[in-house]
Amino acid sequence: MSNAPLLCPSAQPEQPDAHVFGVQTTTADNQRRVGYLTETIPVTEELIVSLGQTSAPEVLRVAAPCMHGACAHFEGGACALAGRVARMLGPVVGALPRCAIRPSCRWFREQGPAACVRCPQVVTNSHEGSGVPVEVAYRDGIAPNDQASNSHASADAPASDRISASSAASSAAGP
Repeated sequence: MSNAPLLCPSAQPEQPDAHVFGVQTTTADNQRRVGYLTETIPVTEELIVSLGQTSAPEVLRVAAPCMHGACAHFEGGACALAGRVARMLGPVVGALPRCAIRPSCRWFREQGPAACVRCPQVVTNSHEGSGVPVEVAYRDGIAPNDQASNSHASADAPASDRISASSAASSAAGP
């Protein structure tokens, strides 16, 4: 097993060593899905500027080394967000998607294929608001109040600062 740090697939672009591994797309039935890159791309200032008015987490899936206890989703030595995604969302693909970060992905390491078949519906931030039940995005359905303690979201943050996914009801259908 590699000594490389496990990667969070729901990281923010400003985190150290952040890399893009996917781009948000929209399906024919207007569902948001991740289009996975064959190789990761480092997040650079040039990349962020090229997005114009769009915030990176609205259109990109970014991975960065797991922040462990510095993240509000890290509980009991594991990513609680990955556990909620695997338990509470339905799969949206029938086979593991190609993914450049899978060998070092914390979600895959902890939840296995159950996380991977749900991952394409996860949107780190969504300007139009979250389609995911708040109970998936946050433990007990309550966003943390201290944004400094959680790079993913805060209770006072706008909907664009919350993890988003297609609704569980629409996720039962395959690609």
